[in-house]
Amino acid sequence: MRSAEACRRGPVLAALVLGAGLCAAGCGPSPSPNPERVAVTGRVTLDDAPAPAGTIVFVPVAVGQMQAQGIISDDGTFAIAAADGPSPGEYKVEIQCAKKTGRRVASLSSTDGTGMIDERVPVVPAKYNTATTLRQQIAPGENVLEFKLRSKP
Repeated sequence: MRSAEACRRGPVLAALVLGAGLCAAGCGPSPSPNPERVAVTGRVTLDDAPAPAGTIVFVPVAVGQMQAQGIISDDGTFAIAAADGPSPGEYKVEIQCAKKTGRRVASLSSTDGTGMIDERVPVVPAKYNTATTLRQQIAPGENVLEFKLRSKP
């Protein structure tokens, strides 16, 4: 026959073993607090011409990836350094560009003291930004990309 103390320890010991097993089962590799980031450079064209100034954003498809964004220059090129770049994986790509209309409009963000800035209008269709269909695989190491956009279907 078992002693009263042994009867009390049995369930406690079983609970500890079960708890440790459950903890171990739930403990897998956790995402690194500092995942690898990579450099991304490239060019964006719109109707076979360099895209006007704008932005490019790499939006992660999977958890644990790093979002990145960069500036598109007037010649359609962009460069994101590895320190600010995306981590390897699949991304949705959002591209927004705007061209000057030739008009000046009032703005509080004027930096030349006139209170006026060049008016710009968006030129990239929504299928490349707010409703993007663009996807890009980012590989380890440096990535050189080209996005050929069309303003009309």
